[in-house]
Amino acid sequence: MTTIKRIHIDNFKAMVDFRIAELPSLVCLIGLNGAGKTTFLQAFDFLGQLVHGSMKDWLANRGWESSDLRSKLGNKLNIAYEVDVDLDGYGLVTWKGTYQVAKGWSTEESVAIPSEKRIVVKTAGSKYTLDGETKEIAFDYEGSFLSRIKLVQGKHDLLISLRNFLLSLKSMELLSPHLLRGTSRRKTGDIGLGGEHLPVFLASLDAEKKSSLVDLMRGFYPHLKDWDIRSQKYGWKSLMVNELWNDARLATGSRHVNDGFLRLIAILAQSMGSHQVILCDEIENGITPELIEKLVDYLADCGKQVIITTHSPMVLNYIPDDLARRSVYLLYRTREGIVKAMRYFDDPETSRKLDMLGPGEVFVDTPIDGIITRRIQSDSEHNA
Repeated sequence: MTTIKRIHIDNFKAMVDFRIAELPSLVCLIGLNGAGKTTFLQAFDFLGQLVHGSMKDWLANRGWESSDLRSKLGNKLNIAYEVDVDLDGYGLVTWKGTYQVAKGWSTEESVAIPSEKRIVVKTAGSKYTLDGETKEIAFDYEGSFLSRIKLVQGKHDLLISLRNFLLSLKSMELLSPHLLRGTSRRKTGDIGLGGEHLPVFLASLDAEKKSSLVDLMRGFYPHLKDWDIRSQKYGWKSLMVNELWNDARLATGSRHVNDGFLRLIAILAQSMGSHQVILCDEIENGITPELIEKLVDYLADCGKQVIITTHSPMVLNYIPDDLARRSVYLLYRTREGIVKAMRYFDDPETSRKLDMLGPGEVFVDTPIDGIITRRIQSDSEHNA
């Protein structure tokens, strides 16, 4: 399984010199409101979009200006990023570069294999080096050079695998029941930024994947029979959910389906798509506690890297203690407003309590403000 092992990003919104040195296959982000949890998910989406190449469309879909990406907490003009990917079949690969906010593309970009001290591809100024050859770059692209470079199967397999993986980075922090209830006609490989293309995505599933998804959903909603995708005028499609109650079939349009069902089907459908990293904001929204336990169990063992945010101690309680020590990160803001991250159970108080309590119980029993104060003080002493 390919996963992201380390991330460093500098000057993206409130993330200034932000880094996490070890990301396991399941990552759970906690923190106060405004601590930067959603920004973290947006940063992953940004990195994936660099490789897609259509930065202007991505910004427009989010309602952002290019200047919104750059941090207002310093004087830097560009965004630097460095990502370690444990690439299936190749080992650790490092991708890094500098995104020119004003121009919309990355410069000084490279892909390297640290264990071999080898640079696979590198850009510098108006030139790039690949296969020992240096050529001129035509700056007719947006985002990353990887979005434009022509790669040959059998010759550039590592770069092809890395690019395909990075293309799978997509945040679902904008997932909205309102959009999930709508109709869609756009052909797409995923459910859309806020879930607006769910009907088309479900219609694109082959019979085997649809059957698997129906079985998964029945584990949460036993009365579910299946669903239909109804075609409307001008190619628009809508979702119709079919249930069985005492052998009576009840068909309900998506406009009248509960929020939890729609969020669940969107998350589970995305886990069966091409995305190798699943990023969900406030995983518990609209979903009852009984179903959250099943969802966390499924995501922890779905064969993909999963990054979630939560405000719910119940979600934490469903994570085994040994995994919680590695996977739960507290995001917080420094006195300057900069977003930082720490392993939640690296704090002496939370670590001690975890020997006696569940992860969620520790979360309830330990004021976050105290942890942040201790961490900031520790960082200050270390820097001094």
